[in-house]
Amino acid sequence: MKQWGMWRASRFATLLALAAICLSVPPLARAAQAPAGKSGAANADAAAWKNGANWLMLRAGYAKAQGQNEPDGAGGYGFGFRRFVSDRLSLGLNVQHDLLGTFGAASKIEVPVMFEMLWHFHWNAGLYPYFGGGVGAAWRKTYRTGNDQSSYQPMLGFNAGTDLPIGAHNTLGLDLRMEGVSSDQMVPNPVFGEEEPRSVHWSFKLTYGVTY
Repeated sequence: MKQWGMWRASRFATLLALAAICLSVPPLARAAQAPAGKSGAANADAAAWKNGANWLMLRAGYAKAQGQNEPDGAGGYGFGFRRFVSDRLSLGLNVQHDLLGTFGAASKIEVPVMFEMLWHFHWNAGLYPYFGGGVGAAWRKTYRTGNDQSSYQPMLGFNAGTDLPIGAHNTLGLDLRMEGVSSDQMVPNPVFGEEEPRSVHWSFKLTYGVTY
């Protein structure tokens, strides 16, 4: 089971790397052809990390829940919106859809929705790290277990990552999230067993952003 899960994860990571190359090559080529001092990255730096800038983001990558009865991790994707309220601070809303893993035909998914606040750093190397956190709720669901269950649970989250401008209005980044999720599910599931009162779910995703 673990070898099969690792094989799926490595295949998914390879697809993400190919997607990153396809997304980044055209903007990087345009930036290389731009006149000196007016590169796409410089334009992004001038606008995308300034007060009033807006971001739309797409994420895809790996997700897993920590716990004794949890399955091997799988993949997930997400969407987000971010608005800078200063040159360093942004507020945002993010929705994820994570397949936490499978046991045979049975699967467990989670859909976290989080309001977050991030603090951004400006590095001379062209990277823009950030860290922050937020609050929200997660919809959790099991499928094809013989006794499927679903519930909404409160959630606290912490996330950190970095963004890299690849054009005047495009960015690539990496996003790491850790979410503490509570559970009041008292009836054991026939496949996944009894949920712990609190669990930690984490994800590591590639991010593509459009700024305006």
